[in-house]
Amino acid sequence: MSRFFLAISCFLCISTIVRATDIKYCNDNAQYQVKVQGVDISPYPIARGEQVTFSLASNTDNVISKGKLVIEVSYFGWHIHSETHDLCDETNCPVAIGDFSVAHSQVMPGYTPPGPYSLKMKMLDGHKELTCIKFSFDIGFGSSVADIQITDIIQSNITFSNHMANFDGPGFAMVDGYWIQTKAIDVEPSTDISPYLSRLLEDCVWNGNRAIVFDLYWDVKSINTKSEWRLSSVKLSTKNLCLFLRLPNPFTDHLKDLYRFFASKFVTFVGVQIEEDLVLLKENHGIVIRSSLEIGKLAAKARGTPIVEFLGTRELAHKILWYDMSRLDSIQSKWDEAGGNDRLEAAAIEGWLIYNVYDQLQQ
Repeated sequence: MSRFFLAISCFLCISTIVRATDIKYCNDNAQYQVKVQGVDISPYPIARGEQVTFSLASNTDNVISKGKLVIEVSYFGWHIHSETHDLCDETNCPVAIGDFSVAHSQVMPGYTPPGPYSLKMKMLDGHKELTCIKFSFDIGFGSSVADIQITDIIQSNITFSNHMANFDGPGFAMVDGYWIQTKAIDVEPSTDISPYLSRLLEDCVWNGNRAIVFDLYWDVKSINTKSEWRLSSVKLSTKNLCLFLRLPNPFTDHLKDLYRFFASKFVTFVGVQIEEDLVLLKENHGIVIRSSLEIGKLAAKARGTPIVEFLGTRELAHKILWYDMSRLDSIQSKWDEAGGNDRLEAAAIEGWLIYNVYDQLQQ
């Protein structure tokens, strides 16, 4: 049975409505052996706990005796899952010349996350690509919100933890009683950071404002009277999570997931004094953050005061939130002697503070 919707169900959600959009070929210039006329999703609307079928109406110029069906799923433009099936499990083989159908069925779980999805489907015969199509569909909030039980929410969190990244670092209680779970990773060439980035995206979407708080740390050295900058660490925070990535030296291409993450058009990256960071990212690593916001400027505009009053996390939090800052002050006053957990707690507090400042200013 396909794990397609198991991968989707790793995101916390409520109920489902699905719509298919126009099909596009992956390569408009390719002469595919298999032509796809359309995709039918049945039943529509989709009911939780019931089977849904994706049916592809297709046509082939040659007999197909074997092959593979490769499915790639993206959520909010972010790749979340891939799987491969025997083509003959999805249609009757051998496939004769002419029209045929490929049908893929799965029972939808009682929780499926809202948002835009895109699906790429390829039919392969060995290394030969018989066809490759892409289409998008939305999963939105249905009408059965009231019948979601607390056990559904608990179970969806368990599913998420088992199938996606586990933020198993220390957790910290904030002054308002909110709980932040952390994860620190020393990134190696073999480290897959994409599940952690996907979970951050899910959390920021689920919490409504689609914001991720970020802070960058740099190494700099002087070469022939010029300064060379290298991104050494990244801190990323949402309402519930804080991720700290210590990056390799040299900064290598295997971090393409980080490039795609920052380029997401569905997320606003919020930071303090980020103008220079944005320039350094582009000049030194070719990373472009598509949507960013300098929180100090937003605060100054909202309060009608000079931006100089909002140049630091502490100033922002104190003047906007009026929260007790004693724990953060205590850690920062002994920074050189602070242990790993203390520094993670400081990172979690700072991210949580900026997140709440942004949330309040948005309101």
